[in-house]
Amino acid sequence: QEGVQSSGVTIDAGAEFQLSLDNRQVAVTSGLITVPPGTYETAADLAAAIETAINADATIQSGAAGAQTTGGSRNINSAIDFGVDPAQFEFNLNGTDYTIDVDTTTGGGNLDSIQQATRRVV
Repeated sequence: QEGVQSSGVTIDAGAEFQLSLDNRQVAVTSGLITVPPGTYETAADLAAAIETAINADATIQSGAAGAQTTGGSRNINSAIDFGVDPAQFEFNLNGTDYTIDVDTTTGGGNLDSIQQATRRVV
C-alpha cells in the first residue's frame, strides 16, 4: 500500500556467501549461495530463504551425510553372542577418538552389551 513502510529487512541483489562444513565423513565448501533479493518481514522469512538457498547447493547436498557403515558391519536386530563373535567400532567424541570392543554379551541384549562396552572406555 502507498505510504506504508515495511518493518522488515531488504536484501539487495548480489548478497552471496560460501559455507564450509565438515561432518567427519566429508568436508565440503559450497559454491556461491545467493540470498534472493527482496524485503523479508520477519527473521523467520529471511532464515527460510537462506535455508532454501543453502539446501539448493549441490555441493552441500553431497556432503549431507549421517552415520556411515563399512562392509564389515552387521545387523544388530538379531541376537548376537559377542563373546563368540566380538565386534569393534570407533567414533570421535569432542575431538577424542575411541575404540569400543564389544566382546561380552549381557542379559539385556545387543544394545545393552554395546552400552556396557562403551562405559568401560568412555
